[in-house]
Amino acid sequence: MVGVGEDSRDAWLQSEPAIHVEARDVDDRGRFTIPAEVRKGLKWLDAGQHPIVVLGRRGYAQLLPASEGTRLGEERRSLLEALGSGENGTDALILWHARHRILSVERSGSACRVELPLDIALHFEARTLVSEGAPSPPGVIVVTRCLDRVELWSQREHARRVHQAAVDGV
Repeated sequence: MVGVGEDSRDAWLQSEPAIHVEARDVDDRGRFTIPAEVRKGLKWLDAGQHPIVVLGRRGYAQLLPASEGTRLGEERRSLLEALGSGENGTDALILWHARHRILSVERSGSACRVELPLDIALHFEARTLVSEGAPSPPGVIVVTRCLDRVELWSQREHARRVHQAAVDGV
């Protein structure tokens, strides 16, 4: 913030709810570190935890704590029951599985990082398919937190939304 002293800046930041937005590099294996400011107070993003990623539209996903697994398990069970009753729900079940994945948070020095499976990384344009043996160029993923909600955005989709908000006057 231009023209604002450190004390004013710190007071403003401390008066706001937990909001953080940060772009992170994604390495050639689909790994990125979760910013400490995002993890602060969210035990479900510590090393050894298994958050659930739920893909939305291209370039967007929400991270959920593993405790949401019960609710998501009910959704999955409903889809399985529909299959058992003879309804044609195979596409719905396959797509549900493609959109929901359990991730692992691992320790990387003092940071925590997540490795995205290739199909999830492709959703964020954070990795590209290249010929076998050739390294995948690194990408960028934007990690956001507002209160207890943690989201992942492709760099392109996040920039598009910020631009649209500016145009709309938000």
